[in-house]
Amino acid sequence: MKIISICKKCKGTGSITACKFIKKTCPACKGSGRMTKHLSEIKYEERNKFFLHS
Repeated sequence: MKIISICKKCKGTGSITACKFIKKTCPACKGSGRMTKHLSEIKYEERNKFFLHS
């Protein structure tokens, strides 16, 4: 099952800044600000986040 989520690299804006003043489109989501992820990937990330903070 795939879920549409916000891109973590650009935080949903669709563009990233390089060298503090050059704006480029995000290479991970190609400027859309959204990514499709599998449900298993999201569960894996949440599980790792829990173990790292405990």
